[in-house]
This record gives sequence, structure tokens and C-alpha cells, in this order.
Amino acid sequence: MRQSLDCSLDPRQGELDVASEISMSVDSPRALTVLLLIQYEEFDQLVSLDIDPIHYDCVDSFRKDYLCTKVLSKSLNLPTSFDLKAEALKSFYKGEQQCLETNRALTGSDRPQAVINDLKQIIYSIVGSLSRRDLDFVSNACRHGPGATVGTAGSGSVPSDKYRDTPTLTCSMIPYSRSLMGDRWIGQFGSLSVVEGNKFTTVPKSAKTDRGICIEPGVNLYCQLGIGSLIRARLRKFGVDLNDQQHNRNLAAQAAEKGLATIDLSLASDTLSKVLVYQLMPDDWFELLDLSRSPTTTLPDGSVVTLEKFSSMGNGYTFELESLIFLAIAIYATGGYNGSEVTVYGDDIIIPQSATTRCIDTLNLVGFSVNRSKSFLAGRFFESCGSDWFDNQPVRPFFLRQPPSSKVPFSLYVCNRIRLYARVIGVGGCDSWLRALWLKYYAKVPKQWKLPVPPELGDTGVIVSHAEHKCPRAVNGLEGNQVKGTILRTSSSPKFDNPLLLLRLSQKAIVLQAPKSHYTGLIPDAGKGHDFQSQIPQHLSDSISGNREIVRGFLGRPRTFKTIVRWPNDYLWV
Repeated sequence: MRQSLDCSLDPRQGELDVASEISMSVDSPRALTVLLLIQYEEFDQLVSLDIDPIHYDCVDSFRKDYLCTKVLSKSLNLPTSFDLKAEALKSFYKGEQQCLETNRALTGSDRPQAVINDLKQIIYSIVGSLSRRDLDFVSNACRHGPGATVGTAGSGSVPSDKYRDTPTLTCSMIPYSRSLMGDRWIGQFGSLSVVEGNKFTTVPKSAKTDRGICIEPGVNLYCQLGIGSLIRARLRKFGVDLNDQQHNRNLAAQAAEKGLATIDLSLASDTLSKVLVYQLMPDDWFELLDLSRSPTTTLPDGSVVTLEKFSSMGNGYTFELESLIFLAIAIYATGGYNGSEVTVYGDDIIIPQSATTRCIDTLNLVGFSVNRSKSFLAGRFFESCGSDWFDNQPVRPFFLRQPPSSKVPFSLYVCNRIRLYARVIGVGGCDSWLRALWLKYYAKVPKQWKLPVPPELGDTGVIVSHAEHKCPRAVNGLEGNQVKGTILRTSSSPKFDNPLLLLRLSQKAIVLQAPKSHYTGLIPDAGKGHDFQSQIPQHLSDSISGNREIVRGFLGRPRTFKTIVRWPNDYLWV
């Protein structure tokens, strides 16, 4: 009986019920629109709804209508008519066509050579020339990513498979494979697997489209991540820290009073053209980037496309490279760098409003397109890095996007999304406007999951305030409270061979080189929209020490864990 109360038995209906109840409590014309679309099952229109902040003069009314409009916009369960994978492939072709036009424009007789020269000089002032020390840095920073590569599957694999499966690489990487991989790793294989390039695939993005990404060859990605680390270090030294989005969020919050604009781009990674990177980067940097780049993409139908873009999402240095180029454009548009008014994080750009026209003109000139629906050049609403602000007040909605395969109870998922959202919009605590809805779904949480946890432990229990948890104090002089939570049991695979030994050695090297904050935290900030269940602290998961490794993609029955945490004091309903 208790289990039947849980909406996880029908996630689609559960999401529609939540959206309907929110809309009924808001009671506005936009809320009525949402209710009617749900009632008549017009799901295409529902997930395509947009909202214009210029039509609002009250932060509270905008915040509520914004939530009604967007709460289902990223749902993975609604039966829309959109072919999500086809939409992602269409975006891929659109990006390629845009890059082709940019490549032709930048090599034609009317190329904007003066602008290119200025941008190149700015980039050189940030990254400088490559030295032997820089190449040693890249070599030491090379690492494997957590996802799939060409030749190594993601789901169902274990981490040491990156050292067990035959390494894949492009022709340009062959002369450098031994120095990058080392004798122990490369010595396990009679030969390496040479491939043409990467492979196109998709991952969930929204209810209207998937996100197109490219799976890179293993050795290429291993090197790309090292190069990305070097660019990231150069940007940090210059004043832009890509390890922290908070600076962007702070500036977006202050944009109205400081006269700033937030600019977002369409298909930013897919429109980073080959010729643009060639013309902007110093020669030694371009050669380094080009060595590990994939020149082609294999599409799902087996066809191979020679890329007009320089790198795609999935490449280990794309994020850092595009951040560098957009920073140069922002500096060029403003006439100089001012960390209190100019910043970038990927394609999230913040600059003074007085420089927006020049910045957008420069972006268009070198082949990028501004996303007009997500760029805010003036007014009362601004957004950057997943934070939305109206009159300097947070208004970011929460989204119901639990995948159908999730084994976390839907009622628990909803409870925690509501609580975290109520804390963001509340003053000194959680806005009690949503308390009735939270109580309704709290009553449906299965007993095993109905454990009070602080926000940093995410969906391992029900997030509550310090005044509600009633968890005993830690003993033996330890600070904090003894907390129980629930996690899904993982499957582990016993291994004991050279690949596992290489993995363990690489993990030790990463820990020794990383800053202290890199490996001492429990879970990233709960307010950043992370997938909590996949980021449970290592000491709370099944052991991966010794000769056992966690198998990706396998989750079994839930089990209870215990830990000691300090409780925050601002999640009380007020």
C-alpha cells in the first residue's frame, strides 16, 4: 500500500500532476494556459511555451509564471511529437553549414583581417608561447574522462577498461602515442587501433531536442584533457576561473544595478570553425590543438563527415578553447579587461551594456550567432550559468527531468526539488508558498527513503532543515550529526591485472597533483543542479579499493548508509 502511493509508478502522470498543482496555486492567465494545455494533452505547445520578462513589473508574479512555464520544459517523459535525436542531428548539420560559410568568409577577399589581428594579440597576451615546461604540464595533466570513448563503452564498463581495451587514436597522434601513454600501458597491446575520427551521438537535453555530442578516440581524449587543463590554468592566471561559476552568477545578480548585459550563443561549440581557430591561436598552440583534434565524425547511419568545425562538444578542450576565444572577443568589445565587469564561462558572456553592440557585431563577424531568446542586453531580467535574476532577486525555476530509468522514488525527487527551489526564492529560509505541495508529496515518500538529510547529500533522503532532522549528535568528539540515508546498490566487478594497477597509479597521481579542494569535498553544492545520485561520496558507495571496481550503469536495490555531517541552518519553512 505504501509503495502504491509513490508517483514513481507513473512518472509522466506524476509530472503532470505537479505542474497542474503548481499552476492551480498560482492562479494567473499563464497558469490557466498551462492547465488547459495539460488538460487537452497539447504537449508540444506545453514544452514550447516561452515567457518574456518585459511584460512583468513584479518579481513575485514573474517568478511564479516562470515556474509554471518551464517546470516541464526539460521533461523526458512527455509524449511529444518531436524526434529528439533527429532534432540534434539537424543542429549538427546547421552548425557545419555555418562553419563552412565562416571558413569561406575568413579566407575570402573581404576577410576582417584587422579584427582577427586584434583578437589574436589579445589571445597571445593570455596564453603566451608554449615552453617545454608547458608541454610537461600537459603530459602530467593527461587523464581519462569518465565517459565513453571510441572503442570503450560507457554503460556496463569499469574504469580500468580504459587501460584494458585496445586504445583508439587518429593518425596524427601516432608519433606521440608512446610518449603520452608510457611503456607499461602501450606495452600491453600488440597494436593500436587507428580510427578516422570521433562518433556522433546524443544525450538528453530538453523535451524538444537531444544534445548532440561526439565520442572521441581514447588516446585523443586523454591528450585533449591535458591541453584543456593548460588553457584553464592560463585563464585562471589571467583572472577567469573556469572551475567556479559563482563569479558569473554574482555578476548576473548585479547586472541591473551595474549596467551589465548577459549574452548567450546558439550552437557555440558547433560553430567554432577551423579557419577561425587557425587564424586566432598562436602557431605553436594551434599545432598542439590540431594534433589531437578529430578531423571527421561518423554519423549514426555510418556515413563519415569531414568536419568544418574545429572541435565539438565531447572534445576534452572545447570548453576551455571557446571560453578563451569568447573572452578575447569580450575584451576587444570593451576595450580592455575588467574582472568586475567582463567575464565568460563557456558561451556565457557578461559585459557592460555599452559594449554589447560591438560585441555582437564581432561575434557575428567571426561566425557565431547570438541566442536572442537567452541574451539580455538591458532591462530587469538577466541569466548566466544556470542562475536567473529579476530585479536582483533569484527566480530560477526547478525542472522535472527525472529519467524514466531512475529508481529514486518520484515523490522523493519532487520533495527535494521543491525544497531546494523554496530555499533559493526564500529570504532566510524556504518560502512557505510551496509548503502545502511539499507536504503532499512528503506523505508519499516510501518509508526506506523517508530519512532526513541535509542538502549536500541530495536524493539519498528527504532534505529538511536543522530544526526538523532530530538526528543524534556525533560521538567521540566528532562535530556534526549522525545521518542515515539511502543509496542504490551498485554492482562491482573483481579485477586484478595490469590495467587495474595502471588505473590505481593514475588515481594516486591525480590526487597528488590536485589542489586540496579537489578531493576533500563531499558533493558539489546542491544548488548547482547536479545529478546527486551519481555523485555520492566514495566512502558512502560500495568499496572500489583493492581489486573491485564499480560497474557503470548498474543500480540494484536501495541500501542504507550512515555518515556524519554538519547541518545548514537556512532550510526552515518561513
